[in-house]
Amino acid sequence: MDTNTAKARLRDAGFRATQQRTAFVSRLAAVHEPQSIQELADALSGTCDPVTVYRMITAFEKAGLVRESTIGGRPHYELAEAGDDHHHLVCTNCRAVEDFVGCGADAVARAALKRSRRFTSVTSHSFDLYGLCRSCTA
Repeated sequence: MDTNTAKARLRDAGFRATQQRTAFVSRLAAVHEPQSIQELADALSGTCDPVTVYRMITAFEKAGLVRESTIGGRPHYELAEAGDDHHHLVCTNCRAVEDFVGCGADAVARAALKRSRRFTSVTSHSFDLYGLCRSCTA
């Protein structure tokens, strides 16, 4: 993602396109896999401190610009795409991550809501699969 696209994404989400925010969005776009707060802080160390990274994650997640996934028991973050139903395959040995699209959550949600006495809607979901990648099974 080039700088102008990163700035446009920030503005569309209601943020000023500061140098730090632009660097953050550009970093997430460049790596193509969820990043931990520490990975982001390390990558952006010349641009912003870890506290600023944490604050941006909190604000961006609230605005729907960033989404959280739990990988290896720790939160990781990636850019969110509107209407994107994507999830992750995670290697339990080397922690390699691969995206996959579609999990059938709509059908699962409908079935769960039919059985529920308390809930009337599902507003979001999280779904990751864990196993071994080809490199770790060879």
